Amino acid sequence: MASDLGQHCLAVLQADAAVIAQVMGGADGVVEAGDLSTTLLSDADKARTTAGTDTFVLAICVIDRGEERGVVEADVFVYDRHRGYSNIRAVRQLVIAALAGCPATLDFNRYIVKVGYAGRSGHLQNLDFDLDVERISFSGPLVGEVSTDPLY
Repeated sequence: MASDLGQHCLAVLQADAAVIAQVMGGADGVVEAGDLSTTLLSDADKARTTAGTDTFVLAICVIDRGEERGVVEADVFVYDRHRGYSNIRAVRQLVIAALAGCPATLDFNRYIVKVGYAGRSGHLQNLDFDLDVERISFSGPLVGEVSTDPLY
């Protein structure tokens, strides 16, 4: 059980073999807000260069956007550098496939019947860190309480 939609998304992505196979560092390259650092991105870039490959994205970062009026939201950011947009595009499709349409059980006996794909930013650039970025948004309406009674 996750405490929020962001934590749910993080757990699903870190466990999805297709997603982590496309990220430098595998599951360690899929982090939540606060754990993404310039060191992680630089180390991933160096590892990718040393490995002589250019098909992996540098990192994926999950951010919980909270809850308002019974709807919870989370964003997934895919980061890459100097490899064109094709790496991000490929991973974006895997992220959407892993998260959209799946249920999520959250704390306080709340759940989401189906996590919805809410849209994407398209290609963005962070010039401070020389990064290509795309934001993918997910949301879902919270549904009442999950019964803790074993007869239900």
